[in-house]
Amino acid sequence: MSSLNALAVSMFTCKHATLFNTTELLNMISAANFAPYKPLFEQNYIDGPTFIQLTEDHLTGMGMPVGHAMHMIGGLNSLLTPTIPTTLKKGPLLIQLAAVVTEVFNIDETRFEFQCAFTILMHWTDPNMFSDCRGRGDTLNEGGCKYLWRPKLKFLNVREESEKFNVMGEFLWNVRETQTVVYQINYEAKLSSPMSFVEFPQDTQELPISFAIREDVGLRTQVRFHELSSSLNHAIASHGKREDKDTMNGWTLAGTRIEEKPYLDADINRIAGESGPLRETIEKLKSFYESNNMDADIQEVNTFSSATVYVIANRTSTFYVLNYIVIVCLLTALGSVVFFISPKQLDARASISLTLMLALNVFQVLLGEFMPKTSYLTPMHQFVLISTFFVATTLGESLISHLLDKRAESRSAVVRRLQRLALEDSDEDSDKGVDTERPNSSAPTDSTNEESPSTGNASNLPPYIPRDSNTQVSPTPNSWTNAITKSSNEKKGKSVKKIIRSKARIQLLLIETFIEKHIDKTFLYGYPIIYAIYTTLCFHFWEYERK
Repeated sequence: MSSLNALAVSMFTCKHATLFNTTELLNMISAANFAPYKPLFEQNYIDGPTFIQLTEDHLTGMGMPVGHAMHMIGGLNSLLTPTIPTTLKKGPLLIQLAAVVTEVFNIDETRFEFQCAFTILMHWTDPNMFSDCRGRGDTLNEGGCKYLWRPKLKFLNVREESEKFNVMGEFLWNVRETQTVVYQINYEAKLSSPMSFVEFPQDTQELPISFAIREDVGLRTQVRFHELSSSLNHAIASHGKREDKDTMNGWTLAGTRIEEKPYLDADINRIAGESGPLRETIEKLKSFYESNNMDADIQEVNTFSSATVYVIANRTSTFYVLNYIVIVCLLTALGSVVFFISPKQLDARASISLTLMLALNVFQVLLGEFMPKTSYLTPMHQFVLISTFFVATTLGESLISHLLDKRAESRSAVVRRLQRLALEDSDEDSDKGVDTERPNSSAPTDSTNEESPSTGNASNLPPYIPRDSNTQVSPTPNSWTNAITKSSNEKKGKSVKKIIRSKARIQLLLIETFIEKHIDKTFLYGYPIIYAIYTTLCFHFWEYERK
């Protein structure tokens, strides 16, 4: 029946066999070497539309041998099987494609997936059509629609295809006058998507819907998507303009974009490696193609046309600002309360700081529940972490202030004790002075025995102690001078060291006293100011990065 197939294909640009009348059908049968059976077709008034409905039972019932009947039905099926439309123009069949995203929901950042509903509308020219088609759903394989070629799609990033990938509806119709075909498919699917959280909570994600022409349909050199367009359904495209309606949880849809690119099902060159049986086979095929002046690009054998629709989704950062960032700011600002409490009450100040740190850690846990484990800190995580460090500084300041206060109390206690001892000594000295100045009336006085020191009375001189000339040697003037100088230098060096140490201690004491006096006041004013500056810079930086 190969001759019948060749004849049918050659007549596509003129008139299809299914449109023949009885005379034209008999001429085609004669040309296909089935001339002995022309009377059977003529007697049964079989024309083109009737011919395509024949079965083997019909032909054998008409008197045709079983072998010839099977041969003719096999050729008829080959003739009626839809194939890629061929035209007189060179190049692949170009399919115009439009994608409309009707719904996006369940964007799961932790599993890097999302669910969506969308419609794909394809349009192409088919000069081979010979029947009218107005089909939907199950009727696409009935009547004239089963003879009409249509592309089959393969989705590249689908997940759980058996459960979460559904064809919600199919529509196929053609216009024979213009030789055009329109094919619409409605899908609902769960798809995987790479995501970036570098700008969280003001991040924008591009959620891909990727599909390609199936391998059994045609290569990219035969069928290619062309003149692509994409859009959002009006119901979800208007989101964000009406404040009283929400269509998505935590996201707003900003738009879509679409692009066509080649899809390589299997990189044979990479799989084959540099040597081995597969590499040898590939080289032989290349040599064969090149010897016959044919294209030897092995990649094209596995390259198909694909299209990707990117749904641009913006996270609703207002939710995170009001429910997370504002609360974190308030908790961090409450840390300045400890500076109003006396440094002596370390337990009260520490309990406030630890409670605030625990509250901020709860926010970290909440963020970790709905965010993936990334190798980098998102701006939101950085903000909460640095806010926790701010609160931790209040705990450190409370401890330092408490220690300085205790040292100040110790110094005050020593000073008070020394003052008390000094007062006691002064009281004793005053009592002794009164006793020595009081005259003794009972002691007799002898004016004749009193002599002034100027008279040189021997009784007033110290007693003479004789020296033994055998045991003691009078020192020389040089030895006395050296000894006195050495002793004086040693005392002077020790005094200088003591003075230096005393000055250093006094300077440290002054610095410590100054810090102890001003540390709480400095933190009371500096803590909220620095944190306010940091928060302002964060918001400004986030807004700048978003623009």
